[in-house]
Amino acid sequence: MNVVTIIGRVTKELEITYTRKGTPNCIFTIAVQRDYKNSNGKYDADFIQIIAWREVAQLLVSHIKKGEQIGINGQLRSRTYVDKTGIKKYITEVRAQRIKFLNNKRNDDDFAEQIEGVSEISDINNDEYGEELE
Repeated sequence: MNVVTIIGRVTKELEITYTRKGTPNCIFTIAVQRDYKNSNGKYDADFIQIIAWREVAQLLVSHIKKGEQIGINGQLRSRTYVDKTGIKKYITEVRAQRIKFLNNKRNDDDFAEQIEGVSEISDINNDEYGEELE
């Protein structure tokens, strides 16, 4: 069983990218606060890489801003690639299958119209890992 559920805050503005076949995707990081304080009395965070595909990626890029909190259900995935200098890189990320908007307080009419009544988006049955990311 490979199931991941996390809640965190988006660390930077999101951008859509496309595979060679034209499939939209978005790779981003969320900060997930740890459950305990460090020796300085502060909460540390883990920074988790997320990948979303197709409509999920497009909605995220259109409507989620840096600092907003989202919930993600998905699967933990690992992949490798060779960078431009010929070094093999290893990536571990959460492949987002469901996204829940947790604190979007904006009253933007376009936002309300596009996702009217939707607080969650999902992309469960599709898998693009056969398609290479650039």
